[in-house]
Amino acid sequence: MPDKVVVQNSAYWELLAPHRHAEPVEFFLDGGNALTDEEMAAAGELRGRRVLHLACSVGDEALSFALHGAEVTAVDIAHPHLATGRSKAEALAVNVNFIRQDMMTLDPEVTGFDLIYRS
Repeated sequence: MPDKVVVQNSAYWELLAPHRHAEPVEFFLDGGNALTDEEMAAAGELRGRRVLHLACSVGDEALSFALHGAEVTAVDIAHPHLATGRSKAEALAVNVNFIRQDMMTLDPEVTGFDLIYRS
């Protein structure tokens, strides 16, 4: 059972979710990238790498990682954020594993990543 802080945090982000900025699918279809040049340089070659995106919100950065060839797992506590990300991933035909979970208490099977990113 989640502790009181996790429950309150989740409730807060659920309320905030409709007001979060999300790039439209067209942004990505037109070659847009939610990652900065500095983030891309720090990440290096992404093709074939496993990326964990913590606190992914609506998943824009996770989608950018996936569009550059990474195998991406994206974690957020708010269901509406994840639903938006899943919808965009489907529209973009990329595979991102969106997981609803508190990033402070990840399941033990969420392991083996080459890069961990937190937005």
